[in-house]
Amino acid sequence: MIDTYQLLILSMVQGITEFLPISSSAHLIIIPEVLSWQLQPMYFDVFMHFGSLLAILVYIFLNKEIKKIESFEINNFENIKKIIVAVIPVLLIGYSFHEIIESYLRNLNVIIASTIIIAVLIIVYDIKSKKKHLTSDLTYKDAVIIGLFQILALIPGASRSGVVILGALILGYKKQSSLYISYLLSVPVIIAATSYESFMIINDKVIQPTLYFDLIVVTIGSFLSSYFTIVLLMKFIQKISFLPFMIYRIVLGIFLLVFFV
Repeated sequence: MIDTYQLLILSMVQGITEFLPISSSAHLIIIPEVLSWQLQPMYFDVFMHFGSLLAILVYIFLNKEIKKIESFEINNFENIKKIIVAVIPVLLIGYSFHEIIESYLRNLNVIIASTIIIAVLIIVYDIKSKKKHLTSDLTYKDAVIIGLFQILALIPGASRSGVVILGALILGYKKQSSLYISYLLSVPVIIAATSYESFMIINDKVIQPTLYFDLIVVTIGSFLSSYFTIVLLMKFIQKISFLPFMIYRIVLGIFLLVFFV
């Protein structure tokens, strides 16, 4: 049995790390491992991601400031098609290899390798990239390329936002735009992932009425931490860059390698 306070901490961590390029899935595995907690069942992760989904939807549709900067109309049919094109690769691969990913990739060795490698690549391209494009410049070609990068997010530790940002930086998008693209693409991906896992949960009938309170707690905790992370990161990313987060990833990877492998 997992204590409610542990689930609340994990939900806050999920909300913070989901939209930072440091991998939420890795942290939801690492923290129980480091603190010797029981690894939470997958259905808690599903509700945490649902909280993050609500946060990004509120931000995208209600935040007027970002609409002025990026001018990427989410209700424009052409833009919707670009987003769909960008998420098709990860949805297809994720569905086809779901069991393999769950069985073989959710371990510290994979997390350590992906955490460090992606960090180094983002540092390199954050320096090299010309960073001239806005989200409104997104083409179908760019959507396909970023979509292929997003497949790497299926590897725990790679970070979905991290690999999308990496792809966008390579294509010359500005830091804030790269981040916003990762937010936009997170919506259909999280919807698909939570829908699939929810179907499996309902089918297996694993959630008991006694768990309802904890599920509400993790959803609210994830929503609040996700929303404030999104707002603050979009506001300050041009000033702070991605470097502090990449240094954190490298330090985390080395720490896990030294003490837990």
